[in-house]
Amino acid sequence: MVDHWLKLLICLVVAMSARVTSTEIDNVTITILDNAVARGAVCLDGGPPAYYFSKGFGDGVNNWLIDLQGGGWCNTPEGCAYRSNHDTGSSKYKTTTARFGGMKSANQTKNP
Repeated sequence: MVDHWLKLLICLVVAMSARVTSTEIDNVTITILDNAVARGAVCLDGGPPAYYFSKGFGDGVNNWLIDLQGGGWCNTPEGCAYRSNHDTGSSKYKTTTARFGGMKSANQTKNP
């Protein structure tokens, strides 16, 4: 029983030490691609697509990290209609900034 609690305690200590604190978070501004609509690249609601972009640094100044939100699939007309009124299907419901931290951080000591 003690072994179980010790393992749990070690797990918690490791998890807490790996946490990203608010001082390690970058607020990244949204980029909305209004000109993409004319080319047929649109969200579910017909509006322009959007992304959050943070420049690389150091040796990776020309590199990009693309973080695609998971679970973005709809397979029924009702599901797609629902998503078109939320941030999973419309850029107009996205926040103006996203919080990048951990492996998406621009802090070179956190993300070499």
